[in-house]
Amino acid sequence: MLSLGNPKSPQDLGLAAFVALSLLERHGLSASGIGAFHALLLAGFGLGVLNLEFAKGLPLAATALLTFGAGVLALMVKGRHDAVIRAVAYCLFGGEILYITLTTIDSLLGTSGFFFMSGLIVALLAFLVLRVERHFMAVRKQEGA
Repeated sequence: MLSLGNPKSPQDLGLAAFVALSLLERHGLSASGIGAFHALLLAGFGLGVLNLEFAKGLPLAATALLTFGAGVLALMVKGRHDAVIRAVAYCLFGGEILYITLTTIDSLLGTSGFFFMSGLIVALLAFLVLRVERHFMAVRKQEGA
């Protein structure tokens, strides 16, 4: 399914628990006190362990894509309604960017260029998200009026 080897790895269980609990909560059901926040933390810790285990080459790229995918999935499923999930997802994204930078870029000039471009991309994405949120709020106001 999602894992690079063991199908019962922590990130698989965490991602599956996050999606399942988020879907239950969306339909008004609760699941024994554990929330989507805890499931996302479990997925983040599992992906962190995989980052340490696979530090080079294609496995590093696959782990990075899984981490970015987990953050995007968290934002899509629960991020709009839960600020804590949004914060954890952004921390996953930021932590993965820092880890990739530290393991792949050797020179100070390369690192500064990477962060400059990353900052521009994140600023552009934040601007786009803000515009989309404003659009949705305006549509909701029109539907409610």
